Amino acid sequence: MDLGASHAVNRVVVKHAGAGGENTAWNTRDFTVASSADGTTWTTRATVTGNTASTTTHDVTAPGTRYVRLAITAPTSTSDPAARIYELEVYASTGGGSGSITGVGGKCLDVDNAGTADGTKVQLWTCNGTAAQTWSRIGDTYRALGKCLDVDNGGTADGTKVQLWTCNGTGSQVWQPQADGSIRNPQSGKVLQATGAGTADGTQIQIGTYAGGAHQKWVVNGG
Repeated sequence: MDLGASHAVNRVVVKHAGAGGENTAWNTRDFTVASSADGTTWTTRATVTGNTASTTTHDVTAPGTRYVRLAITAPTSTSDPAARIYELEVYASTGGGSGSITGVGGKCLDVDNAGTADGTKVQLWTCNGTAAQTWSRIGDTYRALGKCLDVDNGGTADGTKVQLWTCNGTGSQVWQPQADGSIRNPQSGKVLQATGAGTADGTQIQIGTYAGGAHQKWVVNGG
């Protein structure tokens, strides 16, 4: 299942044969639930064996999830080989969460030297779990260290730098995650990207016209 964008998934509900009015002996017996940020690398979030329930609820902690996979290893408790899934429901936090934002080269969106002054550089840096790399999704903004991810001077040109700035409710601080993995600033029509498609620690973050490059794709973890 493609969720269309990255989400902090916290619950998966599976409705089996009995939920659709069929024989409960046909409820899915053995299965796993897995999540992925990219559809390639998967993490198992729940493993179920010997199930007889018509509806199963799985509370998980799966930040940065775009894809959810249900893999069935034993479809029923009988010899019937058919799997019967009536619904697969995925739930996620709707805001207020926080976590890292991971980009090209597996590097994290980082506030330079954990600075809090207006205009502090936002860059790529090796992920280290510090507050300088912990971003909260509040409304349409991303916030770290009490300030907002901001396009310098409300610029719209390719290459305009992205920085930390006091939250002010302007369009330069509005960011919308897209189904293609990019994070778009609607005011400029541009997306968040690493300068020059760089992956080195300290690479400046800027805005640019979307072209599908890896340096323009992000995984938002927990926010």
